[in-house]
Amino acid sequence: VLIDGSSSMLFGDKFLLAKRLAAAFCVVGLYGGERTSVYACHAHGKAPELVGPMLGRPALRRALGFLENLSGGGDSMIDVAVDEVLNRHKGRGIAIVLSEFLTVGDLQRSLNRLHAAGLEPHAVQILSPE
Repeated sequence: VLIDGSSSMLFGDKFLLAKRLAAAFCVVGLYGGERTSVYACHAHGKAPELVGPMLGRPALRRALGFLENLSGGGDSMIDVAVDEVLNRHKGRGIAIVLSEFLTVGDLQRSLNRLHAAGLEPHAVQILSPE
């Protein structure tokens, strides 16, 4: 799970919703016996925050603690964040990207890179009523 932690996600509680969705995906993955990792990308050029890879129900406490203490803010664009995560991630599976996707970057290239790395990309766009 990759969470967009940029400053624009703080507007309208989008970051809070992204954390809640990430928690739900962690529950599904860990209870389903899947290896699960959560990345949060904030600042361009700074390594993403990471918890995982985790496996099994006991790891849920660790995942939820990470998400609860996660704070947003930064200048990272989601396409650059995907590249930074791919530099650190190993393995195959599903990649869930939680973002507003309001960027001037090339999202198609980022999703193609996830696919080329052996991951099945899924994107959830989070917008606020404002």
